[in-house]
Amino acid sequence: MAEQLSAWVKEGLAKEGILRKVVITDEDGTHEIAWGYEVKRTCTYEAESWEERVLVVQSLAFACKQRHSLDERLHQAEAALLALTPPIGPYHYPQLRMAS
Repeated sequence: MAEQLSAWVKEGLAKEGILRKVVITDEDGTHEIAWGYEVKRTCTYEAESWEERVLVVQSLAFACKQRHSLDERLHQAEAALLALTPPIGPYHYPQLRMAS
C-alpha cells in the first residue's frame, strides 16, 4: 500500500491537470481546503473482486504548515552556517596582516 500511495502522490504532482479543488461551504462562505484526485483500483480477496475508489488528497492547511516548518529549519541552518564563518577583515587572519 505504501508503494502505491507514493506512486499516486508522484502522479498527482506530475499531472497537475488531474487535480481538483476540494471545497466546503459554511456560514462564512465557500472555502478551498484541499487539492486531490481519484484513483480506481481492483481488489481481490479469496474468490471475490471489487473496484475501489481511492481519494488522494493534500490538505492546504497541512501543506502550509509543512512549508512554514521547512522555512524555519532553513533559517536555522543558515544561521548555524553563518555562525561557523569567521568575520571578514585583515585582523582576523594574522598571517595576512600587511607590514607597516
